[in-house]
Amino acid sequence: MDAATEYFAQYKDKKIGVHLSGGLDSSIIICLLHYLNIPFTPIGLVCNRFEFRTERTIQDKLAEYGDNAKLIDMEKYPFYSNLANTPKHQIPDSCIKMNDADGALAQAFADKGVDVVFTGQGGDTLLATEINSDFAGYNIQNEFTFPWEQDLLYGPKGIELVSFFSDPKIIDHIFSLRVNQKDDPLKLWARQFFKPILPKELSDYTYCADFFGLSMSGLKDAIPSIKELFAEAYELTHHHTFLEKELDDCDVFSLQYKTYSRLCTKISIAVWLHSL
Repeated sequence: MDAATEYFAQYKDKKIGVHLSGGLDSSIIICLLHYLNIPFTPIGLVCNRFEFRTERTIQDKLAEYGDNAKLIDMEKYPFYSNLANTPKHQIPDSCIKMNDADGALAQAFADKGVDVVFTGQGGDTLLATEINSDFAGYNIQNEFTFPWEQDLLYGPKGIELVSFFSDPKIIDHIFSLRVNQKDDPLKLWARQFFKPILPKELSDYTYCADFFGLSMSGLKDAIPSIKELFAEAYELTHHHTFLEKELDDCDVFSLQYKTYSRLCTKISIAVWLHSL
């Protein structure tokens, strides 16, 4: 707790927000703030589909730990929605598929007057992967931060988006506690270590949410707009890949993974061209 107390002290004059995802990593941050009696505003994206029944339970419970909590129905901001209004960005990026929902989340924090938002980005790397004594270290900027959201969504609103797990002292502290531990995909160590502050739903049970169904539903609904983006991309580049008829009568739910990945890459490129 001393490490967490020292970490949060640097934000004592800031209004704090936290991503209320229902996952373990962001929940640890929420529970630390709650334990240390540090005020914060939890806001998250929520879904009533069956895949998220457990996460929804966690969100409802942890929302009570903060002030002015808000849950945003992510089905109002489907995957791949509003692609034509994606802001300019330097290189094609897969983040375009949730840009609408993430933008709504950032706006909700701005509406609450939040100065800094904590995210659990990097928790998977630090809490689940094998750590041995001769480990060389982490690529913090690649694994623990989310430049897309900071640069395009939060920064323009005057909000700092910060991963709690990206702090070198926090990394060193958890590293020293987990050193020589094997891969822990269920994060059993973390669930036991933080058990005194976690609700039992997180410490005594494990679960895994799956956004793939929502992603595919959003992709299906976005096909008409994607066709327009592909036509524009062909006009700009004259590259044959944007002339393919794969979107005609396309059943996205039957796509093989490689085909799906290739399609997503092309969508990212077309959106990038349009944004410029």
